[in-house]
Amino acid sequence: MPGEDLMDVKSASSGTAGEEKSGSVDTKGEPIVDGNEDASRNGKEGCDGGQQRAEKEEKRSTNFISRLGSFLGTDVMASHIHVPMWVMEPSTQLMRMAETFEFSELLDAAVKTQNAVSRHAHVVAFVVSAFAHTTRTGKPFVPVKGETFEYRNDEKSLTFYAEQLSDRPSVSASVVQGRGWKFGETVDVSAHFHGNAIEVKSRGSRFLILENPHNSNAEPDVLSWNLPTALAGNLV
Repeated sequence: MPGEDLMDVKSASSGTAGEEKSGSVDTKGEPIVDGNEDASRNGKEGCDGGQQRAEKEEKRSTNFISRLGSFLGTDVMASHIHVPMWVMEPSTQLMRMAETFEFSELLDAAVKTQNAVSRHAHVVAFVVSAFAHTTRTGKPFVPVKGETFEYRNDEKSLTFYAEQLSDRPSVSASVVQGRGWKFGETVDVSAHFHGNAIEVKSRGSRFLILENPHNSNAEPDVLSWNLPTALAGNLV
């Protein structure tokens, strides 16, 4: 009937308009691509990916810090604690011991002086200078038992030998030969974790033999000392 045909045409017309509006279809029936919409979608996905990586790193750091909570008040040097690689630095404890002699010219000056007070002042300055390399926060690797390290500096006439005597607990020893002096030490360190700080106690010993080149009949000076307790704070 004519009325039914008119209703069919109106229905088909309204359906086509709905498809163009909802499906973004042009007059030829091909989909219309909105570049702004794609760029917005890609940017959102990129932001989401970066946010997920940041959340994963934060979760990893939080898990490591929460694990440290179980070591409160304990000696972390003697504990079987596994630290992430980002805490480490590419060096060993034996190499760090050699860095103590960065300012060995202070000992050379102590040998040359004849004044006892000035000699002791140079030795004290050398002991304090040993803390210069502690500004780095990276943890050195623990050497295996029996591992050795040798360092020579021809300009300073310095020869350094070190060996790892034990790994649990970590105990190291070194012998150093300089211009008119000899040095030896045993490094035995305990470190207690206190949440946001680490208390480091040195149980080793150190000795220094200074020759007296101005008096061949005099006995060499022998000095010994222990390092004070150190506290590293604001770790988190």
